[in-house]
Amino acid sequence: MLESPISLLGLFLVVIASTLVVVGVGVFRRVSVPSSVAEILIGIVIGPSILGWAHPQDWVIRVMANFGMAYVLFIAGLELDLRVLRHRRVFALLLGYALTLVLGVAACWILHWVVAMESPLFVTIALSSTSLGILTPILKERGLLHHEFGQIVLGACAIAEVMSITFLSIFYATNHATPMQQAGRVLGIVLLAALIAAFMAWTAGSRWMREHFPRDERPTTQIPMRQTLVILIGLVVAAHGIGVEVILGALAAGIVVGAVRTRNSLTALYYAKVEAMGFGLFIPVFFVSVGMCFDLGSLVASSSSLVKVPMYLTLLLLARGLPAMLAYGHIMTLRERVSAGFLQATNLSFIAVATAAGLQLGVISTADASALVAAGMLSVVTFPQVASLIAGGSVRADAPDPDARTS
Repeated sequence: MLESPISLLGLFLVVIASTLVVVGVGVFRRVSVPSSVAEILIGIVIGPSILGWAHPQDWVIRVMANFGMAYVLFIAGLELDLRVLRHRRVFALLLGYALTLVLGVAACWILHWVVAMESPLFVTIALSSTSLGILTPILKERGLLHHEFGQIVLGACAIAEVMSITFLSIFYATNHATPMQQAGRVLGIVLLAALIAAFMAWTAGSRWMREHFPRDERPTTQIPMRQTLVILIGLVVAAHGIGVEVILGALAAGIVVGAVRTRNSLTALYYAKVEAMGFGLFIPVFFVSVGMCFDLGSLVASSSSLVKVPMYLTLLLLARGLPAMLAYGHIMTLRERVSAGFLQATNLSFIAVATAAGLQLGVISTADASALVAAGMLSVVTFPQVASLIAGGSVRADAPDPDARTS
């Protein structure tokens, strides 16, 4: 039997808030604010920081938000096309991410010594990724998704997404294991995901599967969707069971499904269902809950806390933007490199996920977590627009990358 309706009131308010966000984005189209940013903002309003109508610790909201966090990484895994890592310029992409780590670690440790910034390694990892789910539609709208510039940016995002989650799982274990032990467990998740992918590929070509589960399945069965949930929840449970971050299991699940189910006209309905389930409920609840956890009071309580927002935004541009300038010199023009740098510095989804994990582990304060999220929101609102202005017409969309996916 369900809990009393009172326990569902908070979730009801969160769903109303996320729906109002969609309505507001549709009405005020001239104001270019991504829905994830608007959901965090409305979460701040209805959360303990301002109105106090809903609380992130309500058990229903907490469960839905945790699954939404996993779904964010699952969608990110779906968006990753690992074939971009076979790109002929993969060395430049790897060099760029290596520079991200070097610059991030150096800058964060200097700030740790100068202004006593807490958890420099954690901050470096949080700032070392890129919001793939935000950049993909931007590149698609500009006609660059399958062209050379877009493929380079997507390749850099793919490496950053995978490596940042891997480093978070290795260095911030929930069971206080050593990094070497965690690396072995991460490898275990990778091997398990590879086995699942091989099994899915084998069954997809099986005549028995085609005979018993035709493409025109009944609406009440939804075998592909149930299979997807089994893989997602199974790998999340496996990651938790062996002691690594559950977001690694969620990302692995997305990569597995995305690798086996290539996007094309035959799988368009399947991907529409997956995205509808995520963006219709779980992901909005997660971002609204991030806003509800946002400690606005501690952030604005002192100038030293508030100044961390531009500090983290500058670090984000330094760690993710500058490597594009340094590593892509022989594959891009100057304007393209500057534009790619701002795009790579766009980071909110992973910052939200990392700070949520950091708060649970106690490695970061609520004030610093709020400053990181605020910097991430500013990067999403400003950096893609700056990249478009800088690139202008210098990034051509009329020369498709021969290594890009054509399906």
